[in-house]
Amino acid sequence: MLEQLFDVEVAKRTDLTEDLFIIELRPLEGSLPSWNPGAHIDVEVGDKSLRQYSLAGSAANQQSWVLGVRREVEGRGGSNWIYQNAKAGSIIKVSAPRNHFAYKAGVEPVVFVAGGIGVTPLVPMIHAAANAGRPWQLHFVASTKENMPFLPELQALGGEVRVYARDVSDRPNVAAIIDQMPAGSSIYCCGPEALMQTVEHEAKNKPEIDAYVERFVPKEQTGDAGLDTFEVNFAYSQIVATVGPGQSILDVARASGIEVVSSCQEGTCGSCETPIISGTPAHRDSVLSEKERIASTCMMICVSRSCTPTLELDL
Repeated sequence: MLEQLFDVEVAKRTDLTEDLFIIELRPLEGSLPSWNPGAHIDVEVGDKSLRQYSLAGSAANQQSWVLGVRREVEGRGGSNWIYQNAKAGSIIKVSAPRNHFAYKAGVEPVVFVAGGIGVTPLVPMIHAAANAGRPWQLHFVASTKENMPFLPELQALGGEVRVYARDVSDRPNVAAIIDQMPAGSSIYCCGPEALMQTVEHEAKNKPEIDAYVERFVPKEQTGDAGLDTFEVNFAYSQIVATVGPGQSILDVARASGIEVVSSCQEGTCGSCETPIISGTPAHRDSVLSEKERIASTCMMICVSRSCTPTLELDL
């Protein structure tokens, strides 16, 4: 079962550079679904495929969603379609928000690390931290200051904003940033894969802090790829089926008549998250944190497999 989409109108578009722009969406009638900082939506592009974009506006505003978009000329074509078609007055199809990058409120200091357009999901988080009086830092990396969307807005919130425009300054020392973070604090990062990998790597050396990243493209997978063939007990549906080579659990579930919501089918969106009852999964997604993988209470069945001959799922 594919995700249900609905129409929204592009209320406003602001072009920041030749390839970087911000669009504001509004409902055709009524209100938009509610969401929390860190959420993203799917946008249907010209070939009916879906692209994920983070929400950057106010979570309290149900009459407006704000997206930051960078056109990737050498990409898969989705951002170029949005660049050409998402203009004031146009209608596009989107999904309800999902959130696998949720901001966790607290009083401990919080650090944000953004790379270019990756600042988008961090914007509402920073607003939430500022509104709560929580100490926060933003380390913002981009090729130039012109490629730093929302920067004036974030600088006005009263926290510590450090800008690293690569044409005039060095990159941030992520190891030093994390080393200075007190126990119990959190770091959130979104941006280029190399930046997120650095944050994840350095955070492993300091387990007393929590690190969160968000990816929109699959990361390179290492570790156990799981068994070629295994049995899945879909406990809720009372169906037992075999997953063979070249099949995903999602494929087998659907072939067994089980409706499963899914969007990306590459382990990045989190829509097919399924609770695990028993068995050991081979996590192959790009959503779960290292701590969540170790806990193994859920899995993304579009890409992940099983390390044990039998896997029991609450599906």
